[in-house]
Amino acid sequence: MSVRLSFLPADAYALSERARAAMARGDGGGPRIPGKASELARPRGAVDPEAREFLAATLESGLAPHEPPVAVLDRVRSLARPETAVVLTGAVPSLCGGPLSVAMRALHAIRLARALEDEWGTPVVPLFWNRCDVPSAPPELTWLDERLQLAAVEVAGFPAADLPLERQAFDADAHTLGALRHALLHGAPRHPSTEGLLEPFLPRHGETFAGAFTRLLLELFGSMGLVVVEPGWLRAETSRALADVVGELHAPEGTPVAWGPGPDAPGRLVVGGEGFRYPTEPGSRTAAELAAELVQEPDAWAPTWNLLPAALHRLVGVAAELVEWSELDGRLAATSPAVAPLVPRVNHSLVDPALAASLEALGTTALEVLGREPGSEATSRPPESPREAAEVPPVVREMRELASRFRAELLERRGALAEIDRGLAAQLKRVSAEARDLVDKLSARAERVVVNRRAKRQRHQRRVVHGLQPHGRPQEEVLSTLQFVLFNGRDWIEELAAEVDPFPTEHVLVHLPRRFERT
Repeated sequence: MSVRLSFLPADAYALSERARAAMARGDGGGPRIPGKASELARPRGAVDPEAREFLAATLESGLAPHEPPVAVLDRVRSLARPETAVVLTGAVPSLCGGPLSVAMRALHAIRLARALEDEWGTPVVPLFWNRCDVPSAPPELTWLDERLQLAAVEVAGFPAADLPLERQAFDADAHTLGALRHALLHGAPRHPSTEGLLEPFLPRHGETFAGAFTRLLLELFGSMGLVVVEPGWLRAETSRALADVVGELHAPEGTPVAWGPGPDAPGRLVVGGEGFRYPTEPGSRTAAELAAELVQEPDAWAPTWNLLPAALHRLVGVAAELVEWSELDGRLAATSPAVAPLVPRVNHSLVDPALAASLEALGTTALEVLGREPGSEATSRPPESPREAAEVPPVVREMRELASRFRAELLERRGALAEIDRGLAAQLKRVSAEARDLVDKLSARAERVVVNRRAKRQRHQRRVVHGLQPHGRPQEEVLSTLQFVLFNGRDWIEELAAEVDPFPTEHVLVHLPRRFERT
């Protein structure tokens, strides 16, 4: 095992009072937060065998073009069995796999499904919902460049944010995929493995943004049984299921419900008015009217993430839903049908040997860095000692001043020395200049040492700040999985899948070996 875990308090990043109460006592105003597999009841209720068979066949057909691993096909086919349950997670598609949080969601779903399967003795499928069916601008990739600065890597030429990512395709000319490859290789280690590690992450000509994301998730997690679903494969079914959900919904005003054909363009429908309305629309519709729209035009609608589990419950039943702490607050505040227990996913921070060395060099710890206020001076740049902060070290100035005084005092004695021998007086002038020059050279070397030390310290500072709190946010929300794969290989992904706590209560530091170096 090359991956090592250590643990920090769960609120290394602050938790709200509602979230704290939910974790501690389960009385945060909503569903109880389970702490172990035995506290999760297996989903109950009638399951339509024909609907299950349809679901399994539909997912297998949708995944077929990606030639999924056998482990994925086995999981998909198990969905035809009435007793099979699901752990639900998902994310909006991102360029080249997106931030680390995507990988961590997938790994947590896999681990939680295994734990529940062991507890219940029946199949549990980790299901990753590729949230590509809502209007979204293609997210850029954040990259820690060779100067240890945060850089944005993107593919030019995509349409505006009013198109779902399932309808945005890559084109080798219009979107300069070659330039993307070049940019990523420029920041990658020079190693024989680099090309092979990069290849699955690169989008391909003609692929949709959604398709590239599905293919990559299957490449990284398919051997562990992660089933990836694109909403378009089940759009009509989820919309009809959502029609049943809206009739039971009780939620605060403004709660998002669905994306649908708004007055001007696809828009987000929320609770409001007589039932549901678009924020830019003067009128509203009742639950019965909305249900009729969903049934009549099912392909035009997509449930919002907070109602997706309720809609899927009609199709498959859901054992548990993974949520972020930030999402948990909204779920606890709402009173929508609670069909699946919520399992929060705490943050993980990956620490490779270079980052660990920088923390040690600065005399700080990951907990101290994560606990600093984002944007504070202590976060953006740890303080220097007075000696390091001085533009010219005092000893260097003193040496130069001493050399100048020494030369002047020597030259004051030229006259007396000339009375002994005029040649000695000439030599004294040369010797005094050489002595001053030698001290100047020594002083210059001392200045270079200080400058280099300061430059090294600044690199340590950038590595720590941008590595643990990029843009003042959790590492896994910003930095890419791809960068860690290029520098640390892929073995850590499968190793971490065996180590992730399915019911976490602590912030996890994942210590990785550094296999490849920059040159």
